[in-house]
Amino acid sequence: MKKNFVGLIFLLLIIVTSCQVKKPTNEELFNELQKTINEIDNYMCKAEITIIGNKSPAEYSATHLFSKPNKYRIEYDDGKQIITYDGNKTYLIYPDIDKSSVIRNNKKTEEDKSFFIGYFIQLILTNEEMQLENEKQKGKDYFVISLEMPGNNIYRAKQRLWIDKKNFKPYKMVILDKDEKERVIVYYKEFKYNVNVSEQKLFNQ
Repeated sequence: MKKNFVGLIFLLLIIVTSCQVKKPTNEELFNELQKTINEIDNYMCKAEITIIGNKSPAEYSATHLFSKPNKYRIEYDDGKQIITYDGNKTYLIYPDIDKSSVIRNNKKTEEDKSFFIGYFIQLILTNEEMQLENEKQKGKDYFVISLEMPGNNIYRAKQRLWIDKKNFKPYKMVILDKDEKERVIVYYKEFKYNVNVSEQKLFNQ
């Protein structure tokens, strides 16, 4: 009886060991992340943004819509302004006063553009000096991708993006100045890849 019991325990140990799933390596996970990135045509999310300047930090939230290669829509939660870019022109829309205007270049809209994951992804695919780290926050494992930002802006020198290793969704972006001080912090929520984003949805005023 004792021999049978020992044999049963040994058999159970073999079954449990054989059923264990091998944990993927960081390299395997990153390869899957790159595959996911290549398959993204558009996305929608909530962005909670904090801009840190010389005075008190400015905080606001907005809905981001992005469509490859560079079209986007920013709809601020306070309802006062919508910004859209159709790949050629930027439109500023003020729903409260039923007014809109068209601009070709603007410092504010260029800065807002850098908060989009879509533009960061483009930098990932073209930047040869990308740095990749691993970090754990609140019990979750993240890839942390760091890139130098184009444009030689001393207040917008580097971007760091946290991506959840489990679902490959972005969690947070931080923009650093030339002295490695945080200047912008963006948290991404309700992130959805490849949603049904039509041209009408992007640019409807």
